[in-house]
Amino acid sequence: MENFHADDFEIEVTAENPVQISWIGECDFTDPASVIDPYISKFAETYSGQSVIVDFMKLTYMNSSTVGSIIFLCKEFDQKNIQTTIIYNNATNWQAVSFKALEALSRLLKNVSVEGKREEN
Repeated sequence: MENFHADDFEIEVTAENPVQISWIGECDFTDPASVIDPYISKFAETYSGQSVIVDFMKLTYMNSSTVGSIIFLCKEFDQKNIQTTIIYNNATNWQAVSFKALEALSRLLKNVSVEGKREEN
């Protein structure tokens, strides 16, 4: 699947086993659902039943509206039986706060786990 790119934001797909998608840059769309969610849906259809790592370590900024698209991703991937591991940078305050809530949500989903990591230098 092709990478996604809009403004200062990119979703990069590395087709390995497991498939890895990295969110990179700044996600500050006024309506991220209209921009990102169609790509997420297509990705979920393409990789249904596979294992995926979703890496947010290179995401430098996201507005609060982006959380809705990440929740959409979690639900879509769970419904498509995609074994999903979400990785975020827990050394960055805004990521730690945003993704702690997703850790709670992931406990309700059978195919999604969320883990904080420290960026390696």
